[in-house]
Formats: sequence, structure tokens, C-alpha cells
Amino acid sequence: MKTIIVTGGYLPLDFLKEQIKKRQVELIICADSGADALYNAGILPDVLLGDFDSVDEEVFNSFVQQGIKTVRFSAEKDLTDTHIAIKYAIKQGSKKIIILGATGLRIDHTLANIYMLEKFIRHAHLKIVDTKNSIELVSDGSSRIYHKKDYKYISLIPISRKVYGVTTEGLKYKLQDATLLRNSSFGISNEILSEQGAITIKKGLLAIVQSND
Repeated sequence: MKTIIVTGGYLPLDFLKEQIKKRQVELIICADSGADALYNAGILPDVLLGDFDSVDEEVFNSFVQQGIKTVRFSAEKDLTDTHIAIKYAIKQGSKKIIILGATGLRIDHTLANIYMLEKFIRHAHLKIVDTKNSIELVSDGSSRIYHKKDYKYISLIPISRKVYGVTTEGLKYKLQDATLLRNSSFGISNEILSEQGAITIKKGLLAIVQSND
């Protein structure tokens, strides 16, 4: 199952509409204040989830009146609404999860959302997408294909202290069985030369960030 989670970060309405149409998902989960963006875009979620402390009351009531399923959690909880939404999606059988609104002005939430991907890396393919970036984590023994059409740059950023056996194909700056260090900017701003490129790692945890200026 493919799922989109809409959270409360920076999320322009045109971008939200484009992603919902483009991804053709089976499940749309709204995490708390992401409800406002969906409401303003005229999009109905399948599930409204969170403590609802930051959702506009009119928006919340409108979704409830339209029969949208709600899953309420206490405001005094140990996990963020986005974290809970990912757990819920996986429990429903989601194997591919796109998270929208996971970046923005709150750098603490942005970092937490990126690092949180590690917890679920064995359960689903998760990706954070915003207007300029696509972010995912890859781990031991991973090999992935990336396409150039949507993004100019591709950066390889170690999350673990070291990432071993990094090999690239079809990228401007080639790597062959390289070791990348977390305290180095060596993997920033590579480029895919033709239509697609490949990245393989042997051991470690690596963030792959595709970006536009």
C-alpha cells in the first residue's frame, strides 16, 4: 500500500494538490495541523490523527461531519503526531510512505522527522518531500536508482559516523567503494548525468537528498 502523510510544516497548496494527484496513493493520513492545508486545498483525508491541539476548530468539525475517521491522542504524549502517523500507516500495511509538510521553520521538527525515518527503515520505504527536496535514508546493503527529471542535485550525507562501500553509477562525481564520514561535506551537491543514477552502500546509514535551488 502507498500512503501520503500530511503534517503541519511548510506546505503550499499548489504543491500539496500536485503531490496528491501525482502519487495516486491508497491512503491519505492527516497528522494534526496538516488538516488545515488539506481543508484549504479541498482534499479529504482518509484518517485524521493527532491530539488536535493545533487544528482549526472549523476545519476539524467539517472533516468530522463528512465522516472522516479520527484517531485522537493525548496532548501530553512522548511521540510527535508525525511519528504516530507513520506507526499507524505501517500498521495498516503501508510499504511506501511519502511525508509532506515535514520540513519548515521549526528546525527541531525537521531534524526529528529526518532522523525518525531510521526507526522505520526496515518496515517501509519512507520519503520526506517538500517543494525543493526529496529526503530518504538507506542502510546496510542498499542499492537504489534515482531519476534526474525532478531534481538537479543529489547529495549523500552520512547519518552514521561512517558509511562504508559507497559506489555510484551515472553521477558526475564518481565513487567506488568509498567511505563517507559524517563530519565531512564530501558528498554534497553531486549530479545525475543522464536520466538516472544508482547509489549502493555496504554498511552504515546514509541520507540521500535530491534538491533544486
